[in-house]
Amino acid sequence: MPTSFYRLVDTHIHGDEKVRALTPEPPSGRGLFKHLLICPELGPLPGVIRARAAGLAESLEWPLEAFHACFDELLRAGLVQVDWKAGLVFLTNGIRFNPPNNPSQITGWLRHWSALPDTPLKTVIWERYRAHFAADAEKRKREIRAGLRDKKQDPEALLKAFLQNLAKPGSDPDAPPAAVAPPPSPSPPTTPRTAAPIPGKTLLAQLAEDLQAAHPRGLAGGTDLQRALLHALRAGDLRPDGAPANPGKLSLTFAELRARHVAWCAAWAAGASLPMNLANWLNKRCGWRDQPPEVRPTHRSRPGDLAESLEELAHRDEESLKTLEWRVGA
Repeated sequence: MPTSFYRLVDTHIHGDEKVRALTPEPPSGRGLFKHLLICPELGPLPGVIRARAAGLAESLEWPLEAFHACFDELLRAGLVQVDWKAGLVFLTNGIRFNPPNNPSQITGWLRHWSALPDTPLKTVIWERYRAHFAADAEKRKREIRAGLRDKKQDPEALLKAFLQNLAKPGSDPDAPPAAVAPPPSPSPPTTPRTAAPIPGKTLLAQLAEDLQAAHPRGLAGGTDLQRALLHALRAGDLRPDGAPANPGKLSLTFAELRARHVAWCAAWAAGASLPMNLANWLNKRCGWRDQPPEVRPTHRSRPGDLAESLEELAHRDEESLKTLEWRVGA
């Protein structure tokens, strides 16, 4: 999609003495569309114009027949919809290019919406608005999942404000507003599976499978996670259940890692920040890379081992996690 640039245009331009003294624009579909975008009859409801054909033709200083011919061009192009008997014109993409900035703006639309005449076109406008806000809510959810928006934001705030304030034409005005389905809450951490390991798979692969099953946000894949765990095992940060700990080395057993991961998932469900990919987190925080030590990236300080890293992540909020990422060179 090409880059768009917007300009502020004061609708008082139509009443400016110098502008009114200029030569009127000849009748054309393009000229009519530009006029509708900034005409004074366009109110706060995006794309909704309260006007009749004769009044618009008079303001443009066009013959009525020429006006209708130009307006038919816009109808054929799908740029407008109209109910002349009700005096209502709708710019189809008005809500797309002039969306509200916050729910309070939608609340301010209430009296203007109530003043619109009852007509099938009003229902068309309502459906167009609802589709826009529903699509906007889905877009915001994707951006929150991708880390592009604050996860504390309500992605459906605009949709909720619309459904609560602008009643669908024909509905009971005294009926409670339409309910918006609440966003799905994070699933509580599940306990690791107790099924016997699949024949031919190592205990490490089973551990990776268990962590992946319990993790609330999905992983890049079992192979990546197995590799990260294998590096931890070789580095002495992770050891099989029952294996003795290395003197002077803080490490976790498989069972302890499972338990720590459950606590980690519980912290995430309570509002803490978790990475999207556990395997990447393990690799970045602990420096377990495929490259030999001499070509690994240097860190400002020695990366913490597996136990320390998981402990820090489970007890830090989002801002502290950013500090942790900087400290270990993530």
